Amino acid sequence: MFEKAKTFMEDHLKAFGVNGFPPVDSMPGQGVSFLSNGQEIMIVIGRDTAIDKVPVVDWMIVAGKVLLHQSGSDIAPLYIGPENKNDETALQVADDLYYIVDLAAIYQCYLQNPVEAYCIYDDAIELKDDTSLHPLSVALGLTHPRGLAVMGFDKKEHQEIFEEADFFKPVITQIRPDLSLLIALQNAWQKQKGVDIRITVNEGVLRFNKAQ
Repeated sequence: MFEKAKTFMEDHLKAFGVNGFPPVDSMPGQGVSFLSNGQEIMIVIGRDTAIDKVPVVDWMIVAGKVLLHQSGSDIAPLYIGPENKNDETALQVADDLYYIVDLAAIYQCYLQNPVEAYCIYDDAIELKDDTSLHPLSVALGLTHPRGLAVMGFDKKEHQEIFEEADFFKPVITQIRPDLSLLIALQNAWQKQKGVDIRITVNEGVLRFNKAQ
């Protein structure tokens, strides 16, 4: 199963124009992940991974994170300090950050091969893969002149999605997204939402502090 999944991952890397594949290694369990020690990167795939059980967007996000790394972007991976792991608000902010990086990774794939990106979106529709449809719809909606509306979002029903996508578009749609801009926008977004957390960077690690 691992070899089949590895080939599937490499097909995505080829499709999206990755220049020089990173090492691909196995781990127990299922799924696919992008890992880095700060300098070297690798892709890890679970030995029990069944391709049709993994959300289609996961393969695309990993390919996009490799593209981000190769472009010199510093947003993938994100290193978040462990001090707030039991704080629900901090965990939600961390999830927000990971989500924006995933959207940026999808967008990198779109920049390299728009046709393949939309084919994967069509696959998600056909498979009723709801886990993939939301991030694909948001990221690909930012590529279209009519925006999110053309991807099925309603401006009244999905107001926060429109606002968040518009707010973070300067990071998501950059050719080389920048961590400092991501943090600045995330701090502004959390302040706008009334969340009392401020993010700083210390030696490459994101630290969450209560806003003063």
